[in-house]
Amino acid sequence: MRRIWEIDDHYFCPIAGFCLSPVERHQVIKKNGGLSVKGPFRRIVVHCYIINSLSIESDFSKSVEKLLNRKHSKMINACRQIKPEDWVDTIDQYLNPDDFGGYIWISAVYMGLSEEQNKYIAEMIHNYGHDILFELQDLAAERENSRWQWISLTEKYKNVLSSQKEKEKLISEKEVENYRLKCRCRNLENELNKVPSDGTGRDAADNQTEIFQKIINTQRDAIERLKAENKTLVRENNEDRLYFKEMKNDVETLLSFLELHNERCKECGTAGLCSRRILIVGGLTRMKSFYRDLIRKMGGEFRYHNGDCHSNPAGLSDLIDQSDIVICPLDVNSHAACLQVKKTCKKTGKEYFMLRNSSLSTIYRTLAGVSGTSERC
Repeated sequence: MRRIWEIDDHYFCPIAGFCLSPVERHQVIKKNGGLSVKGPFRRIVVHCYIINSLSIESDFSKSVEKLLNRKHSKMINACRQIKPEDWVDTIDQYLNPDDFGGYIWISAVYMGLSEEQNKYIAEMIHNYGHDILFELQDLAAERENSRWQWISLTEKYKNVLSSQKEKEKLISEKEVENYRLKCRCRNLENELNKVPSDGTGRDAADNQTEIFQKIINTQRDAIERLKAENKTLVRENNEDRLYFKEMKNDVETLLSFLELHNERCKECGTAGLCSRRILIVGGLTRMKSFYRDLIRKMGGEFRYHNGDCHSNPAGLSDLIDQSDIVICPLDVNSHAACLQVKKTCKKTGKEYFMLRNSSLSTIYRTLAGVSGTSERC
């Protein structure tokens, strides 16, 4: 076994990036003096700080070593009997995303591998990082495609409902008109029965009765046709409901995938956002439930404002004051709301993000960048 500051240099980067979760990185840095970094390059600075700190014997490197030994203790005990010459084949056979950090840690500290074996594992780590990036890109594209399908389906569903209501209203009007015509036809038949037996005026009454009967038949045909059209609309509506439900399940499945890949805080037990209050201003109102699910599964508390500042301009400021992070999509929002978010957040020092679009994937990537940096726990 080697101490962490004694391992080969090429292991420091994957240990900082793969073996330590964002929450664990935050905890270790906070425990050993802290590092106050803000801005777009914060994650790179933290990554380099950890790499440099691991390469020397210090309280920081000892703390990381103790954490990783405890975290991967079961895997370490299970792999003690594996010989160094069989280790590479073992990684190739059993490697998966959940255990990848453990295999890196064991390779670096416990195996005593040759230079050639270490080089092979370094290439494997490098390629695996690229594979993960491509998988995340595919997942983001799939989420975006599902979002647009869901929006299109929602619009189609609303149009079908509107058309169905119009047809039902027209059927009702035709039935009322048909009833009135039947009443007039009955009245004419009664008058016809009162005509004298010599037939005076009977021909005119017969003609009028025949006209009304034709009108009634025409109305009856129109009602039957409308009922058939309405039946078709009802069937299409039911099919759209089913497809809409399947689309919702697909989005929930994607959210579940995100939940599985979010590290949980060791101290507060939540996911990477550590119960921070996240306010979304604007975006698609019909996506509100999905925004809520995404933020909750990432460990945050959800707040929402639809971007309408005309009716209650003070309401948005109050929500910003009660939130820790503000997300403001620009594609579906009011100009007044965007200006108020910038002004209020700069004045109060709130962390805020102006996003080009309101998709789930964009909001997820933004929040994933701030996960694990909370000072609340």
